[in-house]
Amino acid sequence: MSMISITLNSGYSMPILGLCTYLADNKATIFKLIETALMEGYRAFDSGTDKNEEIVGEALEIFLPKFKLKREDIFMISKLGIILDVYTPNILSSNYIDDCLHRLRLKYVDLYVIHPPSNSSPKNSDSEEMKTLLAIWKSLAVAVKEGKIRSLGVSNFNKTQLETMFNFDNLAKFPPASMTPSVNQISFHPRLFRNDIVEYCHSHGAQVQAMISLDSPACRDLLLDKTLLRLGKNYSKTTDQILLRWALQRGLMIMLKYFAYSKPMIDSNINIFDFEITASDMQIIDSLNK
Repeated sequence: MSMISITLNSGYSMPILGLCTYLADNKATIFKLIETALMEGYRAFDSGTDKNEEIVGEALEIFLPKFKLKREDIFMISKLGIILDVYTPNILSSNYIDDCLHRLRLKYVDLYVIHPPSNSSPKNSDSEEMKTLLAIWKSLAVAVKEGKIRSLGVSNFNKTQLETMFNFDNLAKFPPASMTPSVNQISFHPRLFRNDIVEYCHSHGAQVQAMISLDSPACRDLLLDKTLLRLGKNYSKTTDQILLRWALQRGLMIMLKYFAYSKPMIDSNINIFDFEITASDMQIIDSLNK
């Protein structure tokens, strides 16, 4: 199947559904995940961390030719972890992104994502944390100008932090093109219904990507909910597919995270584009928010 894509505010297209290898902890699992995902039609991949980027890069180098795909056929996401002071001199170095590209065996990444400076919610852009974040973001903007990064994104930013980032051009006075976030990756499911963040991002031209671990304990518990089981039976779909379709119809893109390799799960979770949940059933799923 041909994967549906959305055009980001950077002008580049991003597949609406992807796979993250962050939770995979060994080479064999990552290779199986990427090979099966490419075979089934996934075209977006998120390394999640630099700890497995070398393996991801090797897997893509092997399996893209196997399925007659080229670099431009996939959308590769990399990210910086939680921003602490120790990151500042590293990310401000021009070699930081070069090292990332070397590990992935790529000339550019399609999206580079950063986490918030801390779990706190700074009152304004003058806080030391936000100054650090803006300095890092500005260095990433240079990498965008150099063609090493195509789009920039954030992960789990709250509204206060997002406000600062959406005002980046004015704060940093960085010409010529806008360097505001294209994507905000967040945890999102019926029991963590963060529609305020979604609406805020969309109002500023940014997309929201739901990071979903269907085989995590929290989601497995949710997927055993009687309401979702009943809806799955009504639509002849798995509860996994119901949950993913619900997120799509809420206007989100999806990045699936797996603890372990599961070919049936990878196969079935891409088949969410051949049905639509009714408005009344969407409201039923919304009501699971606790």
